Amino acid sequence: MRVTQLGWVLAAAMAGVAIGGGFQVKANKVGFIDMQSIYADSKLKEKNDAKLHIAGQNRQAAFDFLRLNPEFTADQLIRYRELSTKETLTPADTAELTKLKGAAQTATNQFDDLRKKPNPSAEDLKRLNDLAAVNDANKATQAEWSRDFSQQLQTMQADLNLAALDAIKLALAQVAKPQSYTLVFRENVAVYGANNLGTEVKKIVDKNAK
Repeated sequence: MRVTQLGWVLAAAMAGVAIGGGFQVKANKVGFIDMQSIYADSKLKEKNDAKLHIAGQNRQAAFDFLRLNPEFTADQLIRYRELSTKETLTPADTAELTKLKGAAQTATNQFDDLRKKPNPSAEDLKRLNDLAAVNDANKATQAEWSRDFSQQLQTMQADLNLAALDAIKLALAQVAKPQSYTLVFRENVAVYGANNLGTEVKKIVDKNAK
């Protein structure tokens, strides 16, 4: 369930960005900015990376526990997945999750004990068959979870990148408009004599990331 490295999303970024609603100036004042460099060294990226890392850890832990303890009932499994992948757990959520994991672990241990029992009763055999059916169903679920979790993490990373792009563009407007810049280009298309707004923009991005 490794996350595909999507990289920095700049597909929608402009070759040149007009800032604001029309400045009343006689000549263009031109600047440039390296968006990718600002993001790569920003507190916003640190925050986004940490969020993605925690989400990945939670999903990996949920998957690993299910693999070792597949004896969840259908209803228990739905709730277990919801709680295991929830970004923030309340004390009640934590207690419920602990209870669900304990029940699954107990059922898994019971399944193992019944399989080893030399002379199982009719009731034992019925319970064994029931647990075996749950075991088989939830083993198939593991492959589904693996695909779903990978896709969720990829989508989360893409969304964070796009939100970061918006944050940088907002900070850029806050820097460029008061200084009467009419055009701001990305660094790879910066014109001669343009001013680098990166330092001021990064300060705002870092401040807003806290």
